[in-house]
Order: sequence, then structure tokens, then C-alpha cells
Amino acid sequence: SLGRNKYVWHGTKKLHESLSVLKLDAENRRVPFDTMALCDIMIDERSKNLKKNTLGLRQLTQQFVQMFFLTPTRIVSLEDAGMTLFKDHPNQANLKSKKRRLYDIANVLVSAKLLTKIRFKDERQPA
Repeated sequence: SLGRNKYVWHGTKKLHESLSVLKLDAENRRVPFDTMALCDIMIDERSKNLKKNTLGLRQLTQQFVQMFFLTPTRIVSLEDAGMTLFKDHPNQANLKSKKRRLYDIANVLVSAKLLTKIRFKDERQPA
């Protein structure tokens, strides 16, 4: 039942601590700033923690945020994130819905002012 879940608002007082923990975890991996190496390491770690062939929303959000800490430019495309986080995903049938979840996560982070959506001049506008 939805009524059983309750949440406490922390505002921004725990945000710095949470992001610091994610950043430290990402940096402790000592990953070279190479997309393929990053992809392999994140997939290996995800495989160790995978339960019932799913990547939970919490873990997906954490790994998506960590990608920004591991990328020197701090710019990550949803396409690259999807390729990294869902490479060799065991259930290809629901891969499209997983990618939509990643898009939803990005939109929440944008609305919380943690990310800014940017477009490069050579990218097409959506129809």
C-alpha cells in the first residue's frame, strides 16, 4: 500500500554529504578517463550487485551521478549513460523502459538544479 511509506524532508543539508560520498566512491575506483574503461568498470560493479536482473532506481541514479564525477568535462549524454549502464543488460525486452527511467532521472536532477540540459549546435532539435 502506498500509504505505508513516509518520508522526511532534509532540504539541502544532507545533499553535500550525499554527493561527497558518491564522488569519493567514484574517485576511489581510480578509473582512467576513458569511456570504454569506465563502461567496463561500472558494468563489472553492477553485475556484482545485480539482483533479479534489475538495476533499481536508487542504484541507477547513483551510478548516473557518479558518471559526472568520473568525466573530466562533467558532461554526460543520455546516450552514453544508457550505453554504459545497460551494456549487456540481460533483459533486452525492457531496455527501452530502462532508458526512459534514465531520462526521468535526468529530468528530476534538472528540476532540482543539480544538472543543466545543454544542446550542442550539431544536434537536431526533437520533432
